[in-house]
Amino acid sequence: MRKVLLRLMAIGIVAGVLFATFGSQHFKSNQPSTIADSPNRIETKHPPTNRTRVKENSPTDFHKEIQDQVPQITTNQFNDHDLSEEIRIKPEQEALEASLRQVQEAYRYQNRFAKGTTELTRADHHLLKPNQAFDVQFPVGEDQTTTATLKLNQYYFLPGDVLNAQVDFSAPIQLDSLKVVLLHEGISLKEWPQPPQKTEMFKFSWTLPKPLPTDWEGNKQFMITFKDSAGFNSSLIAGIKLSPLTSEVLSIKDVSQDSQFIRLGVEVEVNKKGRYRIKGNIFDQKSPIAHLNQKYTIDSIGKHTLWLQLDAAALSEKEIEQPLYLDNIQIEQLPLLPGDSTFYGRSRVTKYNLPPLDPSLFPKKTSSEQTSEFLDHLAD
Repeated sequence: MRKVLLRLMAIGIVAGVLFATFGSQHFKSNQPSTIADSPNRIETKHPPTNRTRVKENSPTDFHKEIQDQVPQITTNQFNDHDLSEEIRIKPEQEALEASLRQVQEAYRYQNRFAKGTTELTRADHHLLKPNQAFDVQFPVGEDQTTTATLKLNQYYFLPGDVLNAQVDFSAPIQLDSLKVVLLHEGISLKEWPQPPQKTEMFKFSWTLPKPLPTDWEGNKQFMITFKDSAGFNSSLIAGIKLSPLTSEVLSIKDVSQDSQFIRLGVEVEVNKKGRYRIKGNIFDQKSPIAHLNQKYTIDSIGKHTLWLQLDAAALSEKEIEQPLYLDNIQIEQLPLLPGDSTFYGRSRVTKYNLPPLDPSLFPKKTSSEQTSEFLDHLAD
C-alpha cells in the first residue's frame, strides 16, 4: 500500500512538472496579446488602460507613403517654375504700385488745402464755365457731306431765362421742313414749326415761362429736326436741364480774415427747405487761384448767410496780384435721393472784389497739416 501511494505521488509530481513546462506555453499562445485584440473588447465597461498600444506612423513612414502615391517633382523643376513666376509677376506688381503711388500723390496734391478750398487752374473748364453747353455736330443731307453744328447759350435754364440756339451748316442747305421741339424721354412737350428756308445758319430764341410747368422740370432734350430738298430727314438733339427757382444769391455781406482763412459771408434766399451747396471761384488780376465749395442744410424758408472759406495757404504758394475777386458764384439745391435732380439757383452777384489782403499773414502748411487735411478730404 505504501509503495502504491509513493508511486502515485511520483506520477503527480511528474505530471505537474510537465504541465508547468508545456501546458502554460500552449495556454499563452491561445490568449489575446492586448485588450485591443480581445473579441470581448466592445463589451467591456471600462476604458482601455494605459497598457493599450496604438500603432503610430513615424514622419519617415508618412513621408514614404506620400512619395509612393504622388508623382515626384524634382527640386530643380520646382525651383525653375517658381523663379519664372517671380520674374513674370514682379514687374507687373511694381508697375501697379508705382501707378497707385502716382494717383495717391496727385490726389494728395489736389486736396492739400482745407476742406472747401481746391486749386483752380485754366484747365478746369467745368469750374470756370459751370453752365456751359456742349456743341452737337452731325453730318446731314442725303450724301452726308454737309455738317450741322448745334450751339446753345447754356446748359441749365431757370424760369424767365432766354434759350438761344444756333445751327451752323458747313454749306448752304435747303430746309423744306423745319421744326424745333422740346422733348422729355422722346415725348414732345412743345413744338415750334419754322418756315422753309435756304441758309447756312439757323437761329432760334425762346423765353422760358414763369413759373415752369411741373412736368417741364429736370433733364430734357432740345431738338431741331428738318427735311432737305432731297427729302432726307435729319435731327440734332442736345441735352438741357430746366430748373425751378428754389434759391438765389443776394449779396456778399461780410469778409473776415485770420492767419488760416479768408471767410466770405454770402447772403442767400431759399423758398424750399433742403440741402444746399454754394460755390465760387477766386481770381487775382492775372489767373485763377482757388475754387470754393461748401454744403449746408437749411431748415427754414427765407434769407440766410452761408460762408465760403479760402484756405490762406492757397495764396502763399504763388505771387498774387491784388485785388482778388470772387466770380462764378452759384447756389444749388442738392437731391435728397439718388436719381433726383439738382436744382440750380440764380445769383445777383456776378463779381465781387475782396478788400486788400496781407500775404505775410498766410504761412505755408506743414506736411502734417497737409496730411491731416488730405485724410479729411478722403473721408468726406
